Amino acid sequence: MESSLIFWIISWLFITAFCLKYLQSVLQGETKPHIYTIILYVLITGIIFYTQILSGAWFWAMYVGITCVFWILIFFLSFRYGIKDITFSDKLSLSLALISIPIWYATWDPFLAVILLIIVDIFSSYPTVRKTYTDPYSENIYVFVIEFMWLIFSILALTQINFNSSAYLFYILGFDVFMFVLIYLRRRKVSLK
Repeated sequence: MESSLIFWIISWLFITAFCLKYLQSVLQGETKPHIYTIILYVLITGIIFYTQILSGAWFWAMYVGITCVFWILIFFLSFRYGIKDITFSDKLSLSLALISIPIWYATWDPFLAVILLIIVDIFSSYPTVRKTYTDPYSENIYVFVIEFMWLIFSILALTQINFNSSAYLFYILGFDVFMFVLIYLRRRKVSLK
């Protein structure tokens, strides 16, 4: 139990560093958030926060609540600092995510809910992946490293690791690795032109 608390504290430090670095990166014009992805992140974290409050998981709820407030701030900053290039595939991805969210929320089977959450997140993240592929300098590569570390310590802090408690965290961990590699390789390719 004591090691779990230490890992939670380290995890909190990394999520704080992630939020501050991402915010700084947006304000300095290094990161250009995609508003569709951000609004969906607000909805996802908001629903998870609400669900955690209802289930009495106050500690985890505060964690998610802070993240939700952060994404709300980034949402408003997206109007000024975000990208303006919205494609048909971005709109399609937004629509699919919005259709999937009520299905995910209404699912009472925890296993199926985790699967649907990952599907919603894939749809939500697509616009950011697309714009990062097109412009690899529109994301700060280091925020994915910080988020990766945050997730590692979040997983270590879990007192029980099973599919329902950790699959989404492992999915985001994989997404961070994917984004890091995408940014790194695309920047190398762009710089060689």
